[in-house]
Amino acid sequence: MASAEGEFLKKDKENIKLKAKSADDPVTLHCPKCGGFVFENADICESCGEWLLEGKCKFCYADVEEGQKFCSECGNNPEGVLCPSCNEWGHFDFCKNCKIPLTEKAKEMLDAFQNSVEIQELSTMTQEEESLTELNPYENEDIDENTSIEINEETSEKKESFDNLKSYLEKFEAQNASENTSKPQTPASLETPTKKTVLEPNPSSQSKREPVDFGKLIANNRKESLSKTLKLIEKSKIKVFSNNQESRSFHEALQSSLAPFIKNLTCLGWLCNAYDNIHCDPEECAKPEDGGVWLYE
Repeated sequence: MASAEGEFLKKDKENIKLKAKSADDPVTLHCPKCGGFVFENADICESCGEWLLEGKCKFCYADVEEGQKFCSECGNNPEGVLCPSCNEWGHFDFCKNCKIPLTEKAKEMLDAFQNSVEIQELSTMTQEEESLTELNPYENEDIDENTSIEINEETSEKKESFDNLKSYLEKFEAQNASENTSKPQTPASLETPTKKTVLEPNPSSQSKREPVDFGKLIANNRKESLSKTLKLIEKSKIKVFSNNQESRSFHEALQSSLAPFIKNLTCLGWLCNAYDNIHCDPEECAKPEDGGVWLYE
C-alpha cells in the first residue's frame, strides 16, 4: 500500500511539472535550486520545497533583512526553526516530519481546535465507547452489531462504571421502545411472541436487567463518530485563507485534532483546490491559501 501510494504521489508531482509547461499556463519562473518550473506568486517550489520569497519571513511574510535573527512581526527566526523532537529544520508552523507544533501560532491553533465544540463532542463519544468496552466481559474480542451480553448490577465487577452509564443505556432502550410502539399492531394470533423490553428493573428482582446489546451500542457509537469526523473534514474544503502559511497551519492542526477519531482510516494525502493535485501534506503545495481537503480511505 505504501509503495503504491508513493508511486501515485510521484506521478502527481510529474503532472504538476507538465501543467506548468503547458501553453495555457502563465508560469514562466524557475526554481533557483532545482531549476524546475514554479507557479506564479508561489512561496515554495513544489518539486524540491525551496523557499522562493527572498527577503520575506518564512512564517508571516513580513519584510526582513539578511541575517535578521527574529521577525519583528511574528517573533520567529525568519529563516526557520529546529524541531525539538526530531531535529528537523523547517520553515512551517508544524514540523513536516513529526507534525508537532513549532510556533506559538501553531500551538494556539491546535488548542483552538481541541477546545472546539465539535472536537469536545467527538471526545465525549470516544469516552462513552471506552466505558462501554470496559463493561464488556469480552472486551478483547471483536465487537459487532450481533454481540449481545447480559449483565446485572449485582454481579458486575465494574458496578460504578455501570451506574454511570445507566442513563445512557436507558435512553437507548427508550428509543428502541419508541420505535416498536410506532409499528402497526398485528393480531395476537399472527404475531410471533417476542421478549418484552423492560425499561425499569423488576421490583421483585432489582439486580436483574434486560440483556444489553453492547455490540449495537458500540457499533452505533463508532459509526456516528466517524460520520461527524468526515463531515468536519469535508467542510474544511471550502475554507479559504489570507495566505499560504495560515492554510498549512489550519489543515495540520485539523488533521492532528481528528487523528484519534480516524485511527482505522488511511490518509491518502491532501487535495489542493488551486491545482486539483494530491500532495502528501499542504506543505508541499505552492498555493494552499485556496484551500483543500485531507483524503482518507
